[in-house]
Amino acid sequence: MSSGNIVKAGVVALLFALVFVLGAQILSLASQSSKAGKDFAEMQNKLDQARADQNKFSADLEYYLNPENLKKELKGRFNYKEPGEKMLILVNKDGTSTPTSSPR
Repeated sequence: MSSGNIVKAGVVALLFALVFVLGAQILSLASQSSKAGKDFAEMQNKLDQARADQNKFSADLEYYLNPENLKKELKGRFNYKEPGEKMLILVNKDGTSTPTSSPR
């Protein structure tokens, strides 16, 4: 075998090794890109949920800023009653009770 053929064989072997290494790197990069895309979609879903929660909390805040609504919620949730009001407790057929306030 002549030295020219040995050099050509060496160059071909080097090129095959280079193509193999580059192919492995490309596959690794594609895998990382796919994982990053999935992570981005997950974070986007979490952001959308957080924005929906923020909108709900803002609407609740606006509702409770009205004193009449706040009073209504206090009466309904915590059995609060104003002086002169009587409280009625209604019992459902399933055994749960619902407190309600009524004016005298």
